[in-house]
Amino acid sequence: MISESGTTFASTESEPTVLADVFAGDQAAYDATKPAIVMSSAHYPDTEAVFTVGTDDYVIGPPQKALSAVALNAGMLTSYYEVPGEGHTVGALLGGLTKAFNVLAPRLGFGQASPQP
Repeated sequence: MISESGTTFASTESEPTVLADVFAGDQAAYDATKPAIVMSSAHYPDTEAVFTVGTDDYVIGPPQKALSAVALNAGMLTSYYEVPGEGHTVGALLGGLTKAFNVLAPRLGFGQASPQP
């Protein structure tokens, strides 16, 4: 699993609207879809997760790091990587993907990924 500068759950930016329109105000149903809740209620011993974020992404960074800890507690083999000098940028995405592919390539039967020009 790869989480690249990901939000901690879908629609975090518009939570009240999604709660009302999609879940008809049912907070428990909405919460049950959030990754931290899902991971807290199960164990994933055969799952590898890579979480990445730019070092200068002060909005997504802390929740991303917290979510990686939840994944670790759920039994996942977890990597957390901060892309130096990047915020919520394309550079963070590309650096994060390179790191994630290098971590996951051996598990998937591939060699190490290498940056492309």
